[in-house]
Amino acid sequence: MSSVYSLYKELLPPTSIETCVEAQFTAPNAVNLIVSRGSLLQVYNVVEDDVADTEVVRQQLAKEKEEEEDQNLPFPKLKPIPEPQRCNHPRKVAKLELHAQFRLHGNVTSIGVVRTSTSVGLLGMDSLLLSFKDAKMSLIEYSAATHNIVTVSIHYYEREEFKKESVTNKFKPEIRIDPENRCAVLRFYNDRLAILPFKQDTGVQVNDADDTSSKYPFHSSFVIPFSAIDSKVRNVVDVAFLYGFFEPTLAILYEPIQTWTGRLAARKDTKSLIVVSLDITQRSYPVLFKVDHLPYNATSLIPVPPPVGGLVVLSPNALIHVDQTSVPGVACAVNSYYGMESNFPAPPSMESIGHSFETKNPLYDSAHFSDHKSLGISLEACVPYFLNPDTLLLVLRSGELVLVDMEGGEDVGRGWKRRKGGVKSFNVTRVGLRTIMPSCGTRIGNVDAQGRPLIRVLKNFREIGGTFENDDGVSNFGYLFVGSRVADAMLIQFTEADVVANEEDDDAVSISPEPSGEETGIAASMELAIDEDIFGVSPQQLAVTSSSSTTRTKSASTRSPKSRYTFRICDSLICTGPIKDLVVGEPTQYSSHAFSPDNPRTSLEVVTCAGEGFSGALGILQRNIRPQIISTFEMPGITDVWSVRCTSVNEQRRESVDVADASLIEKLETVEENGAPVVKEAFDKFLVLSKEDQTMILETGEEFAEVEGKGFFREGPTVGVGSLLDETATVQVHPRGIIVLDSDGTRTQEIPISEDDRWIVACSIVDPYVLVLMNVGEVMLFVMDPHTRDLQMCQELKDIGITAACLYCDDTSGSLLPTISEAAKSVTAAAKATPVSQYNPVAKLKLPKKKTKKRKRVAEDLNSGLDLDLYGEHDDIYGAEIADDSESEAEGNVEEKTVVQEDGMQLDANGDTFRRDDTPDQAPEPAEVNEENVSRVDEDGQPSVPERRIWCIVFREDGALEIFRVPDFEQCYFVPQFDLLPSLIYDHPHVDPHGNGQSRRPAVKFEEILMINLGRDKKHKHPYFISRTEESDLIIYKAFLHIPDDDIETPATALGNALATPNPSNTHSRDVLYSSRSHRLAIRFVRVSHDHISREPKLYADTEGDKLHPVHQYPEKSSTRRRRYLKPFNKIGLEGSLMYSGVFMSGPRPCWIMVAETGGVGPQFDVVQGLQAVLEPPMAVSGKNVVRVHPQMVDGEVVGFTRLHNVNVPHGFLYVTRQGSMRICQLPAHFTYDADWPYCKVPLRRTPQKLTYHHTSQTYVMATSVPVPFVLSKAQHAAAVAAGVIEAGDELPESEHTKRNFGVKDEDRDAGMYWPQVSSYSMELVSPVTWETVDVVTMDEYEHILAIQAIELESKQTTSGRKLFIAVGTGTVRGEDLATRGRIFIYDIIDIVPEPDNPQTNHRFKQLFVNEEKGPVTALCNVGGYLLAAIGTKIIIHTFDDSESLTGVAFIDVNMYVNSVCAIKNLILVGDIMKSVWFLGFQEEPPKLALLGKDYHSLNVYGCEFMVDDSSLAFIVGDGESNVHVMTYSPYHIQSSSGQKLIRRGDFHAGQHVSKIVRLQRMSSSRKGSNTIPRQQVCLTGTLEGGLALLLPVSEKLYKRLYGLYSKMVNNLQHPAGLNPRGFRQVPLQSRPTTAATATPMTGPPGPRLVLDGELLYQYACLSVSQQKELAKGIGSVSERILDDLLEGVSGVDYF
Repeated sequence: MSSVYSLYKELLPPTSIETCVEAQFTAPNAVNLIVSRGSLLQVYNVVEDDVADTEVVRQQLAKEKEEEEDQNLPFPKLKPIPEPQRCNHPRKVAKLELHAQFRLHGNVTSIGVVRTSTSVGLLGMDSLLLSFKDAKMSLIEYSAATHNIVTVSIHYYEREEFKKESVTNKFKPEIRIDPENRCAVLRFYNDRLAILPFKQDTGVQVNDADDTSSKYPFHSSFVIPFSAIDSKVRNVVDVAFLYGFFEPTLAILYEPIQTWTGRLAARKDTKSLIVVSLDITQRSYPVLFKVDHLPYNATSLIPVPPPVGGLVVLSPNALIHVDQTSVPGVACAVNSYYGMESNFPAPPSMESIGHSFETKNPLYDSAHFSDHKSLGISLEACVPYFLNPDTLLLVLRSGELVLVDMEGGEDVGRGWKRRKGGVKSFNVTRVGLRTIMPSCGTRIGNVDAQGRPLIRVLKNFREIGGTFENDDGVSNFGYLFVGSRVADAMLIQFTEADVVANEEDDDAVSISPEPSGEETGIAASMELAIDEDIFGVSPQQLAVTSSSSTTRTKSASTRSPKSRYTFRICDSLICTGPIKDLVVGEPTQYSSHAFSPDNPRTSLEVVTCAGEGFSGALGILQRNIRPQIISTFEMPGITDVWSVRCTSVNEQRRESVDVADASLIEKLETVEENGAPVVKEAFDKFLVLSKEDQTMILETGEEFAEVEGKGFFREGPTVGVGSLLDETATVQVHPRGIIVLDSDGTRTQEIPISEDDRWIVACSIVDPYVLVLMNVGEVMLFVMDPHTRDLQMCQELKDIGITAACLYCDDTSGSLLPTISEAAKSVTAAAKATPVSQYNPVAKLKLPKKKTKKRKRVAEDLNSGLDLDLYGEHDDIYGAEIADDSESEAEGNVEEKTVVQEDGMQLDANGDTFRRDDTPDQAPEPAEVNEENVSRVDEDGQPSVPERRIWCIVFREDGALEIFRVPDFEQCYFVPQFDLLPSLIYDHPHVDPHGNGQSRRPAVKFEEILMINLGRDKKHKHPYFISRTEESDLIIYKAFLHIPDDDIETPATALGNALATPNPSNTHSRDVLYSSRSHRLAIRFVRVSHDHISREPKLYADTEGDKLHPVHQYPEKSSTRRRRYLKPFNKIGLEGSLMYSGVFMSGPRPCWIMVAETGGVGPQFDVVQGLQAVLEPPMAVSGKNVVRVHPQMVDGEVVGFTRLHNVNVPHGFLYVTRQGSMRICQLPAHFTYDADWPYCKVPLRRTPQKLTYHHTSQTYVMATSVPVPFVLSKAQHAAAVAAGVIEAGDELPESEHTKRNFGVKDEDRDAGMYWPQVSSYSMELVSPVTWETVDVVTMDEYEHILAIQAIELESKQTTSGRKLFIAVGTGTVRGEDLATRGRIFIYDIIDIVPEPDNPQTNHRFKQLFVNEEKGPVTALCNVGGYLLAAIGTKIIIHTFDDSESLTGVAFIDVNMYVNSVCAIKNLILVGDIMKSVWFLGFQEEPPKLALLGKDYHSLNVYGCEFMVDDSSLAFIVGDGESNVHVMTYSPYHIQSSSGQKLIRRGDFHAGQHVSKIVRLQRMSSSRKGSNTIPRQQVCLTGTLEGGLALLLPVSEKLYKRLYGLYSKMVNNLQHPAGLNPRGFRQVPLQSRPTTAATATPMTGPPGPRLVLDGELLYQYACLSVSQQKELAKGIGSVSERILDDLLEGVSGVDYF
């Protein structure tokens, strides 16, 4: 067989969260959550929203209505300021917004947060240290000027002298950061430690020209083995930095002599702890103290923040606190297994050689541990959080929340008032709530990433968490983030209320602490932090003198303060993993109206087994949006459609005076009753349908009826329809004029355009303006007078050749699109009002006060620590510079230097900062007039209303983009050569918009542009610029605030052209220039990447892949108007669920550009059985404030779309297909579209294990498991019966029972000895209509379902001779001393009479056959009507005779454990968990199984499948190292030994564990005029990380062309974090045999072999046009041909 070339394309990125941290990464005032999902790095903004109390809002609204104030008074009545309402929970709730995400060429193993001395660190922003597989570490920063990450440095430690024997061992590099940011360490290869020191002097210095490393924020790193610290340090388990030391102090948990549970009688308590001080300058490591004989199962170290200090050693059975004063430590036992190993006798002398065996460990003495054994919990794999300095929250593996109080001695205080260190005892409390199974977590707010209290919590304007007043007094609240690999991640808000317990009365009573005491305590802690930061004094040294004032009001001898905690879930992140099994089935039709019958594409959906335990679920994934069709009308000839919402003037006035407080209505709109909002939205009144020669008007009510006699234009097509004057007037634009109508459709005005050679081709309507674009490239602007209600032309724009134009409205008084002067004023006001946290290292910045210092000199000094090669010699990408205030110096005031960042953030020398990105955190303007805001009213006594600003955006024929202020058409933004589609665009105020008079043909022609505000609510919207090119490409840009600075040149390469901004020569010219530019917009645009290719593939005359002769496509019939493809919409969705707003793009490949808003009910905690807990009401679900692009190709080409909201279809939509079908639809409510793919999760509350699809009955068969206690006596009794020792009814002898149960009977077991758990399996029949279980078959005890498959077997019940059955393979595991046995079941799914009111229960299981087997049945598949079963170490072929019995006809012996089999015709591929794959052949007459070939190298097979490319056959194998291998059977190959050995033709590192592979037939191409059906089959893979990928065969010519492009992109593009794509995709040497390289005809450089990296290649579509052309030219091709290649790669696989 010839070589098979393939392409690996990731369809769905991984969703399982591996690690997370909190940082100030994107801005000094930002609170960011950094999440890593495999190779995907996501940055979230943690934003707090005000939550209105429903009852308070209703009372205020009723009070407003009862007052009935006279609205006509010139001076309204002053109202008193309302008193704040007390509430039992905070009025603020945090939400997560996805700020940015970056695809890295490597899997992130750990993240560290560090504050460096670069300009980013000086501005108060954190940097991130990322570690990757093997031994790589990257230091990255965020550039607010480009909205991208910048790689500062990358550190490699992958040297041969470091690897040694660790190459074959699995290890995970981990980063640890010193709490004082003095150094970072990387633990790698198990026995090595890399130390990276950071520079600490943040003052302004002059660089030493001879010191090449001085421009970096760190010193040279060095590597030491752990044995250099102490010769006994080996087998390191964990390392951690400690708090409160003058030098970086590292604690190392290690195991000098290893043991395990089965060797405890010989070796126990083998873990040790050593604490060393890292003297980085002298490179010496003195040992501070050591602790030996720690529990053998200790797993991790938790550093404890001051004032407690020390660290906690975590083991499954106990917590052990250790510090210098309490060696060996104080323990807390949480189950009765703690200390059981001490009951073993001392070992023989030979067993204790090299190990100091402790006969009596003091940790097991009752005087040294707190006894909480009765809890019976396990701390294995738990995640810790510090709620306050001495309260630790543990999220157990089961998701249960446990509180641990570390109590000190007398008079030391509790919680935030703790004054002394040390731990005397522990107090453990079970909260009674269960969340998800955690994999990682971080604390957000109040405490930084290292657990240290922050001053910024109280001083910073972007605080997260804080205090609030409730019935118990003043309470604290903060947030926790719990990440998971198996469930949706949770953002949890916790509330800490102080209570006091009297010693005479055990009942806790709530108290109201005195404000003065609370403030004194906070101030004292602030002083401590400031003193420690400035003078280097540890909190322990100042604790006694500084905290005495906090305890004078209370008597510690009679009362001890305690805390009461409550929790509620604020937000969640979707997780689709782990995908244990995956099937492809037909989606359920949600209505009787089917999609177009001639469109067979996208007719499948992916159903997965996801989650674990209580988080188990079925996941339904669909790439395309499948609308729920309510009704369909056949109306051929329609080219466009609009819905019109009209309101009469009287109704509008009545609505405006109905409620005086507009802000109250806005709050009330979020309050829901029975799933429906209180304030209803007006329905649409008219529907305008445009055809080529006429226009139809329909009235939308209970039924659609055509309107006659109204004033609408009907004699020709319509260009556009919209509403003006708050939807009281309707405007209809047609090619020859404009018509104005009132609310009932009566024509009030008509503006004709009578020229024969000029007509309207496009329009844009934004209240109160109408913009029309003429066919000659001119723009006319009309405005409607609100008094006369007449439309008048106010401006006209000519002589610049306009191709596309639109209007944009900023209704936030310019906060979305501010001018430079407004942005400067806002940041100046914010700077005066808001001081920065004194933890900001910029506070240490000492600037010279000499007045003769020049601004340029100070800027150079500030940037002296920067790498000029990295940031650019003339371009500081962060733009930090110092601006002096000459007026202040002249007046003799105190000099204040201001640091101006390029992104607009300003920061003065005293450390004060103010926000730039967002609007200042000021109290919202109240709409009512009271004593507080009496000065905030206008001349009429009404509250001020935000100003609406209208802008006009035009795209010119020469490729330039301009933004004009309306109505005077004053240019305020100009981008030349915008047609090159750069990744970042900015204003060019100095470029002449008229150029040199020479016309230029644009590289890309835009046919339609649109600018719209999108966001989850009004306070969190962002401007998006969306455009469609002539080739139907979708281009999206996002605007962000940026104040330009002319002293820093903007890099010309950012735009892909040679344009540069002039640099003024002196300060005077700069000031003049700044004043002339003050009216220009202070924004930039960054391009938003998406995976949807919306262009149509071309048809070529040559069919062999050269693509040199494209077939000429005849253009469609020309029209007098330009079709509008981009249609904005808002609030589409079902009430009670998430609403969506955005833009729909129609055309041949239609798609939704949508942003999720707020709606629905969020997740809730589970109450632990047997415990009592108070559940807070669930919060509303909100979107992640990010644009999602979802295609809708289920119905073919869409020619028209509009939002439709009426009584029958609330918040729905309408679209028209090319075939003339007008469909009225709604979005299915059970899907969420705020994800990479539309996703539906069906909660099961049990673990799904296996899944198959029975297409005959259109049902799913699923194997599930629930954990049950493993009772040893029952298991031993069952084992004795199975072994024949006793009869089934007899009891186990007492001696045998006692021996097997270690002398402890079941009834005598301690309550703290929790039972081990095993799984109890069952098989369920699931209906895809409601996704409910309609039938269940429960397996026997200890019987596991190992395989379920829908198999076609021979049967006489059908005319075809075959019938689809369900085959089930099981294995019964009773222990290690008995062989595992199994059974084979054959089931049929029969039709029955359904239950009343539940038609889905019309199917049931019917057992046809069951057979006992001598081994476990681990895999099943169909081979030409035969059943193939892997039973133990054999593979047996069965026939199903007369649907009654299975008969074996052929067998073959295999290796160890077969976990996957697949077949094509009579060819069989067998995958073994240890011994790679076998290729078998089956012969029917006579029946025989023959081994054709096998892979002789060891490989942990997770899944295998065939891949077919015409006459070529390849084997796809996924292994346990996240690799994908391509093998072939090549009997004529010289190295195959006549076919006995399978040849590895290709390999590829996927970065995810491929768990299931499904083979699908490739459909015909979507090219027009192409009807050839490709003879190819592609492979869809599901991964344990929750991702989906596609592996498909490609032609040799396409492979070579794209491989050349891949090489160019690897070498010429800048990759995030400095990673190499080749190195990431290269299979490690231990997973690749030495003969593989010589077996491949195309070896080439390191990297993936014969498998194209689609992740990198498909980034080509999002590059700028100049980059595309340059890369294509480098391989002798053109960009159009490469884009068509990429489209061809995914065409024909649009199944979902």
